[in-house]
Amino acid sequence: MNDISFSIILPTYNRVHLIDKAIQSVIDQDYKNWELIIIDNYSNDNTEEVIKNFSDERISYNKFKNDGIIAKSRNYGIEKAKGNYIAFLDSDDWWYSKKLKLVFECIQNNSPNFIYHNMHLKYQDSNFKKKIKYTRKLYDPYSDLINLGPAFTTSSVVLNKEIFYKINLFNEDKKYLAWEDFDAWIRFAKLSKSFHFIEEFMGCNLIGAHNTLSTLIKKKNIISFKKKYLNNKKITNLPFWCKWALMTLFYDQRKYKTSFKFCDHLLRNAKISNILKIFYFYLRCFFLRIKLDLIK
Repeated sequence: MNDISFSIILPTYNRVHLIDKAIQSVIDQDYKNWELIIIDNYSNDNTEEVIKNFSDERISYNKFKNDGIIAKSRNYGIEKAKGNYIAFLDSDDWWYSKKLKLVFECIQNNSPNFIYHNMHLKYQDSNFKKKIKYTRKLYDPYSDLINLGPAFTTSSVVLNKEIFYKINLFNEDKKYLAWEDFDAWIRFAKLSKSFHFIEEFMGCNLIGAHNTLSTLIKKKNIISFKKKYLNNKKITNLPFWCKWALMTLFYDQRKYKTSFKFCDHLLRNAKISNILKIFYFYLRCFFLRIKLDLIK
């Protein structure tokens, strides 16, 4: 397994103030057998100039029009990849120098097809970093992803390129916009259960750098997910994480009465570990609902 090489896929658009840190974090890796494939959706700032300041021959810069669909950029990069493992890095995230070395050792020792790890979460205007809460070990990857929801961020993922081609890469249909990665992980897990979670923190996910379409799965696309993977179940029969996503979606849309109904249902059927979290949201919805009624 000494011939392990990594192709790192980094899509970008107008990240002049961030992308240098992402690129430098790859160059600083302790493990050196990698290539970095940057796919630029025709940025109109100085992103190209920043990228071209890096003279490492392992870095390739590609302009590609993705029509606002990041799956197209990632697939374009994968098609150019020479490595036998694909790693993903978003242009507003960065890795710690030990990442690829530890992943390499993991592959040597365990031969998994899919590796992911803990990431820190950092808000753009703060120096404080914390653990991404939803990152967790998957015991039955396919079932756990569907029933328990997203378990890791895309910038932590390294996977076997050959297996990924068997599931036809990321879905480029617009209806998968902002959850194309989560959909791909589910399809990958259906084909291969060979997932490995590394508990080490090996990178940082920046929040607030842009108006991101999603964290891992866009709330507004939960209906599409429900139709594809849950046989269009009734709302009351959905997994907890789906109902929570819908509840917060309606809240964000200021549909407080609908959000309140979801919250009430969750509270009546909540596990003890979730009661405080739901009750806090319940109070927010309750008082906003009263406020709206008073305005009327």
